[in-house]
Amino acid sequence: MNLTEWKSLSDEERRKISDSWDTLNGEGLDLAKQVATEFKNHCRWNYEKVNVFNRFTELVICVYLENVDYQEADRSSAFTYLGFRFHYDKVNNYFE
Repeated sequence: MNLTEWKSLSDEERRKISDSWDTLNGEGLDLAKQVATEFKNHCRWNYEKVNVFNRFTELVICVYLENVDYQEADRSSAFTYLGFRFHYDKVNNYFE
């Protein structure tokens, strides 16, 4: 599935599809990376680093912010964008 198709789905349809992914074997990873890139157009902070990681059976996208932006970001809770859970972290915590 490409990003355009993914964006056209309802939240419920996205949830059903993502719940069926075998994330341990990489299913959904390419789409998660595309969503992370798309999010950059909507994020109020400038960031260069992003990482997608597998948390149990869910793909989570972490956006790494400079310290000054991180202090302003609402980092107390995760948020969802196009069916993926996001959270912020400090850029010095970035790993590949």
